[in-house]
Amino acid sequence: AEYGESILYLTVMQQIILALVLAVALSFGAPIIKIDNGRQIDGSWIVVFKNNITDDFYDSHKALVLSMDPSNTINHEYFTVYRGFAGKLSDDAVQYLSTVDTVDFIEQDQIMSISQTCQTQMGATWGIARVSTKGAPVVNTNYKYNLEGTGVTSYVIDTGVRITHNQFGGRASYGYSAFGDTPSDGNGHGTHVAGTIGGSTYGIAKRVNIVAVKVLNAQGSGTNAGVINGVDWVGRNCGTKLCTANMSLGGGVSSALDTACNNIVTSNGVTLVVAAGNDNRDACNYSPARTGGNGKPVISVGSLNQWASGRNVDTLSSFSNFGSCVDVYAPGSSITSAWHTSDSATNTISGTSMASPHVCGVASLLRASIPTPSSIKNRINSDSSATISPAPTNNRVLYSGC
Repeated sequence: AEYGESILYLTVMQQIILALVLAVALSFGAPIIKIDNGRQIDGSWIVVFKNNITDDFYDSHKALVLSMDPSNTINHEYFTVYRGFAGKLSDDAVQYLSTVDTVDFIEQDQIMSISQTCQTQMGATWGIARVSTKGAPVVNTNYKYNLEGTGVTSYVIDTGVRITHNQFGGRASYGYSAFGDTPSDGNGHGTHVAGTIGGSTYGIAKRVNIVAVKVLNAQGSGTNAGVINGVDWVGRNCGTKLCTANMSLGGGVSSALDTACNNIVTSNGVTLVVAAGNDNRDACNYSPARTGGNGKPVISVGSLNQWASGRNVDTLSSFSNFGSCVDVYAPGSSITSAWHTSDSATNTISGTSMASPHVCGVASLLRASIPTPSSIKNRINSDSSATISPAPTNNRVLYSGC
């Protein structure tokens, strides 16, 4: 319900309290403490009241908050260390509580763990090492991370995945095939992509669950109708899970495919990452690449060259598409990852297909604590570094945030 509508359902006592609170809002104000360390939980807040709060006032404020929006929930209450509560609160509820003179402060909730220290993977591939390096490129082989994508499911809409590969450690499973067969990988492309998203050695999100969605055959091709069927299946299968999806594929402009990609994000809550394409042209002339860009729901990814000694800027891969439909750029040249020919096989290949899963991996890290695709996209864009020269329309280099 809208704020104005919900007021109609408040008790007389609650309306009096609200009126008094708003009347003194200019004189009193509780600070709103926002967390910005990569571990914050969007929409979740801890409300700490002052010691002089009475039970009646506490209960009235709590009831008022719950009545303001049906999505507001209180999951925890505190009685001994201080009087307060925590839960999912709308922006209106947070702003209201900040005007209450008996509220001490409001703090955004965040993920806590055994250790918040960044782990370092020595001898990592250049791609994941670059992603964890903020700012200008400095040649190194260290991948730093403090999140692993635990509890998140990432769908690989591709040629299938060799789910028994030792990079996945039992975390990969078959999902769907547009060809009616088992979504195993007869090409290698899908396994390579999956390895960059969530491989134990070559991956960004090392504990994410991988699901194979096969829409391309062993030759790396399929129909637009089959690709849309794969996207549709992911939307239905995700349900209430924490989901991301990667599409390292593309073709000519298709309103049918674009609409499917937009809707899986806006209606199904799946964070979708797509490759920008490999024709060194404007990505806005390709689907699904053109579903990306500022103000659009999908994340479209271009490719960067491998860093080199003495070069303190990033450069676009010669094949990478570009333009306003590309949100962010990530490593895509000479990327080593898992391959389909055995459970220990690897291969080194290039393409925006290799750049896109780096971003999907980071999105999977963020999905554990950030509830909406739009917030994840905004976070990826805001965390990026403007280090590409010559600068493309959106000068953003992916950063994983540790």
